[in-house]
Amino acid sequence: MALTNHILPDSPTNNFATMNPLSGSSYPLSNGNLKVSDNSTAGNKQSCFGISSGKFYFELLIQDDTTLISVGVTTNETEPTAYVENYVYVSDGRKFVGLTPSSYGSSYGVNDIIGFSVDMGAGTLVMYKNNVTQGTLVSGLSETVFPLFRTDQTGEGTFNFGQDPTFAGSKSPTTTYTDANGIGAFYYQPPTGALALCTANLPDFTPTVAGDVPQDYFKAVKYTGQTVGDAMTAWNGTTGTVSVGFQPDLVWIKPRSLAYQHQWYDSVRGALKRIGSSSTTAENTETETLKSFTSNGFTLGTDAGTNPSGGTIVAWCMKAGGAPTADNTATSGAMTANSVSLNGTLQSNYTPAGSPTIYPTRMSINTDAGFSIVSWTGDGGNNATVAHGLSVAPEMIIVKNRTAPNSWAVWHGGEPTKAAYLDTTDEFAVNSFSAYGFNEPNTSSTFPTSSVFYISATGRTFNSGITNGGTDNIIAYCWHSVEGYSKFGSYTGNGSADGPFVYCGFRVGWLMYKRSDTTGNWAILDNKRNLYNVVNNRLFADESWAESDLFGVADFTSNGFKIRTDAGSTNATNGTYIFMAFAEQPFKFSNAR
Repeated sequence: MALTNHILPDSPTNNFATMNPLSGSSYPLSNGNLKVSDNSTAGNKQSCFGISSGKFYFELLIQDDTTLISVGVTTNETEPTAYVENYVYVSDGRKFVGLTPSSYGSSYGVNDIIGFSVDMGAGTLVMYKNNVTQGTLVSGLSETVFPLFRTDQTGEGTFNFGQDPTFAGSKSPTTTYTDANGIGAFYYQPPTGALALCTANLPDFTPTVAGDVPQDYFKAVKYTGQTVGDAMTAWNGTTGTVSVGFQPDLVWIKPRSLAYQHQWYDSVRGALKRIGSSSTTAENTETETLKSFTSNGFTLGTDAGTNPSGGTIVAWCMKAGGAPTADNTATSGAMTANSVSLNGTLQSNYTPAGSPTIYPTRMSINTDAGFSIVSWTGDGGNNATVAHGLSVAPEMIIVKNRTAPNSWAVWHGGEPTKAAYLDTTDEFAVNSFSAYGFNEPNTSSTFPTSSVFYISATGRTFNSGITNGGTDNIIAYCWHSVEGYSKFGSYTGNGSADGPFVYCGFRVGWLMYKRSDTTGNWAILDNKRNLYNVVNNRLFADESWAESDLFGVADFTSNGFKIRTDAGSTNATNGTYIFMAFAEQPFKFSNAR
């Protein structure tokens, strides 16, 4: 075999897809993770690239078809074993759309080249055999999909995502073809408009401000109390300034070396006003805590919870839409001028979408980053709606009653029919009439929409009215996934130190996860407290404990995270876990740690 068959056109500025050695079955991979070989067991292997937008083409050379082979895509971003999420062309000519088989096209076998055309704009997967279309295999695709190879027992094939039309020397094309952008090399001509699956063709994180990157919207910073630490730029004995790199709208502070409560500060409620996820305590004002939000970070006083002398501290900082400067008094039509800050601009004439039954008092909205902070006054009702301001439905909402000593209610799209508390280890549970403060979370008719979310006055905790106590002041933090920046999802544990791989589409910078089918802490990892893999320095959103480590929790990879423990809190067999993650760098620009 010629040496050139081992030299592929990957570069620091453009990497082509391969099959993912961290996910799926333990199929042997070779030829730069492009060749999938049998190992006498049924299983699956998926690509390290997910496709959520655009039109892409790639090819597979069949090299062994001893038993049935199935190729196509899966929407399972962790382990593609749930067949209901797979869409495949079978070597006997059938197709499976989930669990449903039907006749489809010609049978295929050794030496045949199977082409895949994924068009997320049209929501379709079209398969080819030796450049002859077999028709649309499935339509209506909307979730991120991953190239998939499956055998019932044995089988083998080599992929070409645009890097090698010879399939490691097995073919000798007389002509090769590029994609619509002039990138890559294919055995057959890609369909019109189709691209090679490579980083150069992936979308950027593209906020309104050109050139912004994820760390302009979310960043973890470390500092040392009352000294000049790695983020503390000034200390005069009264006020310290912590540099972040942008003006944050939410600052979540936790001493690492000491058992102090978590502390949350945001630009909607204003500086000095403290609430903490590890406590049910109502909001209180402390003059020596976070004293101000600055254009480049925040300032601190001498409070021991935010600036303990000699203590090591971490602050997780997020940018929403900027600080509103007025309280809204309107209950219909446009909100009071300057009570809403949208993407960094105060609004003089903002009308919330969705005809909410409760108008917010203040809103800070960032539609680029998929994050909003919303405050309101409760009306005591059980069928209320509140506007969130985002362009699509939130995938995670955290609500805290500021007036009463109540728990923190959490709704998460990974457990959409249930709810939980951020300040306890309670499992996500279905409760009749919104025991957790969200209106009937077990019914899809009250899931968050693209304009509002549903709340209820009824709730079981120290007092009723977690999210809508009559005349109580309430605050909510709302997020949805943004490609290349944030991800809110779930995974299923396998009980092994070789745990599941979870695709995020970026190199993870911060991760919070919780077991949802039983009790478990809200564990937090980040890239500033662990500079390299394995990431294992944990803090817990529901506990005041100092930082602790668990041997081998997870690897942060260029495109997600890989669980590296069999501990039940992180990876129990068939355990379910929800997570929220923010990027250090989009996959398009990231390297492995």
